Amino acid sequence: MKNQAINIFNNDLAQPFSSEGYELVVDNIKNVAELEKNNSVQKNPDKDAVVFAPFCLLRIAALPYEMLGALRTQKTLALVDKILLQRKQLNDLKTTVEAILHSLVPRLAEDEVSLRRLTIKLKRDVHNGRLTGYRDSDLNQISERLLEGEKTSFTQWRQLKGELERSEFSIDDVFFDEQQNVLRPNLRAALSNPLFQHALAYGSAGVARSALTEKKLPTKFQPDSLERSLLGYLIRAAAKTSPFSSFMYQTAVSFAPTQRENTPNVGKPTVSSRTRLNRGIPKRLHRGYCQEVAAEVNLPLQVNASLSEFGEAGRLQAICNRDIVLLGRPWCEQRYAQFRLDEKLADLLIRGPQQTRWNDFLEQLIATGITREKAQAVMLKLYQRGILLPPDFTDAYDAQPEQSLLDFLQTWASKNPQVQFDDKLNEMRDLVASLSEFKTHHTIADTQTMLDGLEKIRALETESMHAVQQKKYDEFQNMVLEDCWVSGVQGEFGDTLARSLADLADFLSTQVAISTEYGRMLDAFIQGFGEGGTCNQVTEFLLTVGNKLIDVPEFGAKMVYTPPKPARPGIPIGVTAQIQLARDDATGTPLVVVNRVFNGLGWLSSRFGFGATKEQELLRDSLSNWLCTASASKEPVDLILNGDSNDLQAHPRLTRRVLAWPGEPLLVDEKEIIRADQLVLRHNTETNLLELFDDAGAAIDLNYLGSTFPSPAWGVPYALSILTQPFQLMRPETGPPTEYDETAKDIVFNPRITHGNTILRRATWWVKSSYLKSIWFQNNGAQRLLAVSESLQNLELPEIFFAQKSFMHDAGMIGADALDADRKPLWVDAKNSFCLSLLERITEKCTWVSFTEALPGKQDNWFNVDGKSHVTELQVELQVRAK
Repeated sequence: MKNQAINIFNNDLAQPFSSEGYELVVDNIKNVAELEKNNSVQKNPDKDAVVFAPFCLLRIAALPYEMLGALRTQKTLALVDKILLQRKQLNDLKTTVEAILHSLVPRLAEDEVSLRRLTIKLKRDVHNGRLTGYRDSDLNQISERLLEGEKTSFTQWRQLKGELERSEFSIDDVFFDEQQNVLRPNLRAALSNPLFQHALAYGSAGVARSALTEKKLPTKFQPDSLERSLLGYLIRAAAKTSPFSSFMYQTAVSFAPTQRENTPNVGKPTVSSRTRLNRGIPKRLHRGYCQEVAAEVNLPLQVNASLSEFGEAGRLQAICNRDIVLLGRPWCEQRYAQFRLDEKLADLLIRGPQQTRWNDFLEQLIATGITREKAQAVMLKLYQRGILLPPDFTDAYDAQPEQSLLDFLQTWASKNPQVQFDDKLNEMRDLVASLSEFKTHHTIADTQTMLDGLEKIRALETESMHAVQQKKYDEFQNMVLEDCWVSGVQGEFGDTLARSLADLADFLSTQVAISTEYGRMLDAFIQGFGEGGTCNQVTEFLLTVGNKLIDVPEFGAKMVYTPPKPARPGIPIGVTAQIQLARDDATGTPLVVVNRVFNGLGWLSSRFGFGATKEQELLRDSLSNWLCTASASKEPVDLILNGDSNDLQAHPRLTRRVLAWPGEPLLVDEKEIIRADQLVLRHNTETNLLELFDDAGAAIDLNYLGSTFPSPAWGVPYALSILTQPFQLMRPETGPPTEYDETAKDIVFNPRITHGNTILRRATWWVKSSYLKSIWFQNNGAQRLLAVSESLQNLELPEIFFAQKSFMHDAGMIGADALDADRKPLWVDAKNSFCLSLLERITEKCTWVSFTEALPGKQDNWFNVDGKSHVTELQVELQVRAK
């Protein structure tokens, strides 16, 4: 099994453990040898130890895997194998030929100086592997002087040498011919696939346009920029199943662990998409519009609910929002802010009406003794700082925020044509609707129409932003977002999958630890409120401890690692696992191959619940029931963060009640809301955990359901997210042997880590980039394929693997790898010269490169679409209990 995999065990979202952390993991799983010994054990699911979610997300690569194999230059590779064999055969004869030549020298007469020199030179060159530059007449002269037995071996050596020279002479021409007639055309064959064209237009409009306008094929050995991009996207579409792209489609499948399994399958799938305008667009248009028309329409205002007094008169504090663009995506940054205001203004904000109108508040300001001009300036400043808030028009549960903004514009319409943009917003909405149409026969004209539509949407947003006087703003990476779904999948997962997952669940139950950040929060709570204490000011407590949960050392200082403490046995923890299914080559035993494992439930599935298909309805219903099951005796309560502006955070309604966090828009009935000031936090001395209640004493289980991994850069909301996940899974160190040790071997091998029939970590080879540069990448074209193939044989490396550069881990709040375009694993076929070019670009930027076995293999692609096998991944959710 060595052809295919997706990513490597969650090493980009979780901070990797130091060596101390790795030892802790090894202590808990006893040792790797013991895990290997358990390989033959097949466990049955223990209902008391593990509970499975009643659904799985099945992700399917858009293109069949065979499209990557079609890129191989088979004639060239056959010639490569022939040359390597001929070189080996010559090498096997080397000692014999050296001995023959050595014995010939003393038999030559003293006056045969030229022949003696020729014989000695040939002996030296045979020893050193230099076999060119000899005429047949020279070799015939030597052959004539050999003994009968010697002549037979020497003739055999000459024949092999001649065959090798002819092979080496022809390989460059063979490769060039195949590169132009096989590799390059087959790479562009993906452009005839409607799903690929559709996804490429979203993924990179520039690449799609370049592909449309390409006049002729390049002729250089190295791929040009278009070919590198096309290959990268083809790999995404055929070898990966990223949930953040349109190069795959997904579906929700029922999972009944106690029922007999009816393995899901599909004949002719029906593909649909949920295409929508980036939520950040209506969000920032709304804010700019409100600022422009507030006085004209006498806009309703809400005083920031978190605003409170502290210290001397006129000193106020609040949790305030600031809209930013983070890594090309919209984000609302929350920060704890302090203000020093005029005492009369502060008193008006704290003790005056909390809901007012723009002009009413303006008159109240003027009544404090300031001029109208000054009052207007103060109003604007209060609005921009997030103290006075406009009416909400959308929230995380709104599937069509652009329509909600159109309704808002109609309600609070301005008579000033300069600030009106509803016609542009309507046009954007219509363009998005047209983009969602899948065509069975996607033509060049269709792609051109898509690209023009995407470009038009960006232009319309610019015009709209200018209408509300927003001249300078950061552009979003994507104006339109899309999730692709497949309908028509028959069957469901059952007992077979449950048995396969039993070993994974058993292992995870030994890896549960108390989150380091949660432990610090717990210590701060006990210090402030005592053991068994109660806190009725939860927001204030989180503000106090928010900046004490992580260590941020000064630049250059070493990060001090604090090992987490193992959780108390029996404690439940929710886990989301992304896995692939395979079979053992020798026994046929089902295997589970782990791609990634995350703490928490629901948060990587919820955003896909929008939509009208029966699969999306299944996902919504299953998720809602699953959250209730996992919360046990507590009530699951949704924690929304940035749901109004970020599509990764928005999701359908899944819980009966929702936490209303300051600054987070929420348009649900008051009876369905728990406000932050209604939260009660208590310390349970028996479990030594913090427990949340509402003001009526009902126990609640706070569930963070956004798809963005919580980051310390969030500030106060990060502290809130810690309450939703007290526990974490311990993980082994996955980094290179050492970053700068020049004495380290060129290649360091880390074997698989397994537990029963679960492969927790694939086999990995850490290779120095200096080795790759000197051995693999000295030449181009066929000569590169020769060098790489010989190296693969000598080092027993796989032909197909996933490569990833090593990252230096820093203490920053946003890891350096998050900003690196090469951060994701790259699927590499080392027998494909274009793949090698992509790999070469990685080696230029790091000391070590990891090669991870491509597992499952091609034969394990169990899901067929139109009779062709596709890479698949399952996302499953389970709750295990700590051991």
